[in-house]
Amino acid sequence: MLTKFSCIIFILSIYSGMITNAQQYFVVQKTGTVKNYKYEIGNKISFQTKKGDFYVSGTISNMTDSTISIDNLYDFELENIGVVFRQRSFLNGMSKVFFITGGIAYVTIVGINGVINNDSPLIDEQTLIISASMVAIGFLLKPLIVKKMDTSKKWQLKVLDFNNIAPDGDNR
Repeated sequence: MLTKFSCIIFILSIYSGMITNAQQYFVVQKTGTVKNYKYEIGNKISFQTKKGDFYVSGTISNMTDSTISIDNLYDFELENIGVVFRQRSFLNGMSKVFFITGGIAYVTIVGINGVINNDSPLIDEQTLIISASMVAIGFLLKPLIVKKMDTSKKWQLKVLDFNNIAPDGDNR
């Protein structure tokens, strides 16, 4: 029974490789390094245009070798994209949850505990310094949450299209 199951899994894994499609990637790459960020169709993206300084945010709906479409409404040429914004979710979570919320929760818990125990200074000075520092650090992290990748300086844009690769290796 185990060999039949293993055989079925093996055959399904071979067929799943045959039916997958090649994809297109919008790549923001740092010049001279291997550092890059890849976006696929369906990913959210935010950027600022060079002409008109418009801020655009939406979902990538289509892409060609020189343009990307946002929300099936707007087409932008790669040369017109000036700055790509990427949110650092780890720093955002640390700022919101750990520092700001943690600092407020700490002073609240100590205050409630002081009311329950009838402490004469309800919240002592050291607690206020610690919680205020935590909240301040949370707000100081805010400018670091969004990474700005300027295409006029160190970053370049590309669209990698793996649909145009012929099976025999002859690229057209």
